[in-house]
This record gives sequence, C-alpha cells and structure tokens, in this order.
Amino acid sequence: MKIFLLIIFLFTFSGGYAQTYRFVDAPIGFLREEPKVTANILIKLEEKTRVRIIEQISRTWSKVEYVYNTQKHVGYITNHTLSEESITRKKKPAAK
Repeated sequence: MKIFLLIIFLFTFSGGYAQTYRFVDAPIGFLREEPKVTANILIKLEEKTRVRIIEQISRTWSKVEYVYNTQKHVGYITNHTLSEESITRKKKPAAK
C-alpha cells in the first residue's frame, strides 16, 4: 500500500500528467488580469499563439499560461478565442 501511494505521489507532483494547450484563433487574443472583459489587458497575443490551459474557469473563460523568451505570463482569456489546433484563417470569398 505504501508503494502504491508513493507512486501516485510521484506521478502527481513530477509533472507526469498531460498538459493541455490551445491556440489563439482570432486576429488578437487578450490575456487579462481577471476573467472579465473590463479587466486590464496584460498582453496581446497574436493569432496562432500557443497557450497552456491551467484551469477552465467557466464556459466563457480559461486561466492560461503564455511563455515568451523565458518570461511567463499568467492570465485569463475567453474560450471562444481559443482553438485546439493551430489553423489558418481562410479569407471570405469576394462578393460577386
């Protein structure tokens, strides 16, 4: 039993879990201080930027981490701004 608990402890705290990443699927994604559209913007993220999901706060917001040049930014972004894959936005066809 002790060995079983030790294995679970090591697995849990050694980073032996799958991390979830998403990509910004909008021209600009706003990383905010709080999960509110009125909250201060910490950083603007370009389309296709990869972020790590820390926690899904609600159906609308996720707490994410973005790392650039060894600098870590943690904040909130709207879920509708994120995609599971890095996709290229297709241009709308020209009107006839």
